[in-house]
Amino acid sequence: MRRTIITAALLSLLIPMSIGHLYAQTAARASALADGFESGAYEISDYNTACYFALAGNKQLALIYLRKAVEDGFSNPKAMLEDGDLTALHTEAGWSSILKKVQENEKRKANTDHLFFNRPDFWNSKFFQTPYRENLSEDEKLAGLSKFWAEAKYNFVNFDLIPEVNASTPQDRDVRGFDYALLAGSLTESIDLKLADEKGSISSQTISRVRPAERSEKLSYPAVVYKTLPGQVSYLAINSFATDTGSKVFAEKYPEIAQSKAIILDLRNNGGGSTDWSILRYFIDTITMVHKMYSRQYVPTQRAWGQPQRVWESADAIAPYKGHLYSKPVVVLTSARTFSAAEDFVAAFKSLQRGLIIGEATGGSTGQPLDISLPGNLTARICTKRDQYPDGEDFVGKGIMPDITVAPTISDVRKGIDTQLEAALRALKKGGR
Repeated sequence: MRRTIITAALLSLLIPMSIGHLYAQTAARASALADGFESGAYEISDYNTACYFALAGNKQLALIYLRKAVEDGFSNPKAMLEDGDLTALHTEAGWSSILKKVQENEKRKANTDHLFFNRPDFWNSKFFQTPYRENLSEDEKLAGLSKFWAEAKYNFVNFDLIPEVNASTPQDRDVRGFDYALLAGSLTESIDLKLADEKGSISSQTISRVRPAERSEKLSYPAVVYKTLPGQVSYLAINSFATDTGSKVFAEKYPEIAQSKAIILDLRNNGGGSTDWSILRYFIDTITMVHKMYSRQYVPTQRAWGQPQRVWESADAIAPYKGHLYSKPVVVLTSARTFSAAEDFVAAFKSLQRGLIIGEATGGSTGQPLDISLPGNLTARICTKRDQYPDGEDFVGKGIMPDITVAPTISDVRKGIDTQLEAALRALKKGGR
């Protein structure tokens, strides 16, 4: 279930209602559900609220919320029948009529799911599926550009943030230009390099290009690195959010981390994956908003009526990890390689005002990508989700700015010194939070 914030008003309604109403066999489940509402683990939807009241013994309120869920489109009768939280409602007078409406919703949904615009071949016609060629035909180019523009026009959410540089941000352009693409080119052509050392001596080297997958494998970082630095400072580098390894290692090492004097989270080489805020729950003692987003909601008829296009919005909060509050200093290290889901993490951390961000501005690009296929066996990705700080401020197209800006120096690199990590340790010694 999605994370969501619970209001004080709803808490005051949910918790007192349980007093004197919970039966012994449902008390534990009702309590767990209430805790889930409070922590943000369970969405406070009409259906989930109906489950709570059914467990709490208030069948009338449970049926009211369940009817509301059905009116809003709930369409899974099998799940509703098998849901043990709702068992107490099965003998109620209104149960049969609610079940019938859910079954009707299921049929309507099935019909909609099979309409032409929900069929895969409507969006990815076989006529666009042509093999790769170095030089595509004019028809393929025209068809590909037309499809790309059509998809972008109705799905891209950041037209107003399109930068003047050929990248998400100037710092992203530099990373792409001087790292990812610096030695790009034909696999059949070698690269002749002239290298200068610190004394100015020039040497020549010839290297061969490799395929992107091989390059990525050779230059890959371990998913997670944990160690203890001098001064009892815990250090956790999370180099990818492709899996939840980072949060799992944090939880595994938490008994040791809890004894440390500070912790440094290093996301400088994290290019993203799936957003994971689990670690941040250890740093707070109250439910806190950390994220806001919206996506475009295009309704053709509303456009025909001259009505403005609307957006679908969502907000996320995280709840404290009860009994595991880490109240000591926290530092997050960032760079222009900090991208996508890693930026979601950094933006959430920044909103907590829980510690320092040290390093360089992040890449400035995140959001749910839509993958589309193009002629020539090509693919493209279009950002469909506008991620923001909780107050609605944008960081896409800008990057998340560090509290202390520190960039690596040539001198330190030659000496094997991590400039940004050293800056973090100095800030911690000064009592930085």
